[in-house]
Amino acid sequence: MLYRPVKVPVVALAVTQYMAPIPPNSLALEDLERLGQAGPKNLDVINLDIAQPTEGHMVQKRFWSLLKQNLSAARPGGPGKNVIVLYVSAHGVVDEGSRPCLLLSDADPLDSSTWIPVSELLNNIKSYDKLSAEPDTKTVLILDAGRMHANWSLGLLYNGFADHLARAVEDAGAKNLFVLNSAGPGQIGWS
Repeated sequence: MLYRPVKVPVVALAVTQYMAPIPPNSLALEDLERLGQAGPKNLDVINLDIAQPTEGHMVQKRFWSLLKQNLSAARPGGPGKNVIVLYVSAHGVVDEGSRPCLLLSDADPLDSSTWIPVSELLNNIKSYDKLSAEPDTKTVLILDAGRMHANWSLGLLYNGFADHLARAVEDAGAKNLFVLNSAGPGQIGWS
């Protein structure tokens, strides 16, 4: 008998460049490359670098477009042919309503309307046709969003992203959506 593993699709998005005063997302590009090399027999990694800051929040539109396009095209894989993995590497912060949010490269650190709430990301993942049409499909969202513990130049005295993430996932109510974060409450995801 021959065994041929069914690859798990991994849609990997990373924000690698930010405008000052937001610090760079250290080693995010290298993480994407290593993810692609980690298990070439078992993982089908689609690397998407959301890099260049632009005016008018075009990066956010590109983020949603790439996410929808690649999640829609991904064929569930793994032993049960029912798993899709989404990896997102970006700075995570909390807005004035204590909602965990992601900063893209064109985010204004002082204007939370330019940030992506994690709840919006979760709702978008749930709404994609393929994921809602195939109720047994499990989506694993891996967030590498815990690299800033504090940043005084941004007014960030303590980053409560991980503290509020569990509540956002619970509120999303997605049955087959599982979320992993690179750091827990009070921790930092070191590069």
